Amino acid sequence: MIKEKMLKELEEKFGCTDVDVYDDMVSISYGFNNFEVQFGSEINVNTMSLLAEDLEEVGQIISVIGRYVAKGEDDWKPTRELTVDDFESVDE
Repeated sequence: MIKEKMLKELEEKFGCTDVDVYDDMVSISYGFNNFEVQFGSEINVNTMSLLAEDLEEVGQIISVIGRYVAKGEDDWKPTRELTVDDFESVDE
């Protein structure tokens, strides 16, 4: 259920419809921007391509993903329990 909530929020807020969710990674194609958010013992963001004018919005997308990963609810738990210290800025 947590995956569906995250996907719905990403689509409603940012228009992200090309999102692949895996056990330890979320992959997003958003316009010309392509990036992955990997989580485990630490959070890694791998970028294939990002437009400079979209950096702020991409950061907001990553924050949304981080918020759902940190919740670790339902059927989508990170490989370790994350704390607020794992994220610099998370808007609720």
